Amino acid sequence: AYAVPMALKRAGIKMSQLDVIECNEAFAVQNLAVAAELEKQTGEKVNWEKWNPNGGAISYGHPNGASGARIGIFTMRELMDKGGKYGCFSSCCGGGLGVATVIENLQV
Repeated sequence: AYAVPMALKRAGIKMSQLDVIECNEAFAVQNLAVAAELEKQTGEKVNWEKWNPNGGAISYGHPNGASGARIGIFTMRELMDKGGKYGCFSSCCGGGLGVATVIENLQV
């Protein structure tokens, strides 16, 4: 939740400009907590239709060491399939750390 606003700021975009948001969750309530913190930090509402549109780690699995690659590929695929411009994916790294990446579909 803390890495996403920083990534958005560095990319020069707002959360409302994202067409896909992938959040790797270890358990279901994590999505609610992350979304609440994002709304608090950005002042924008989360669009749940753009959040983990194909299901998250609970439905696809949470393979140690491969979660980042999975959500990155899912974000890219969703942008390509839907013709979206911006996507963001985030994941915890253990030990209270986290990472967020903003990508742009240059084919739009």
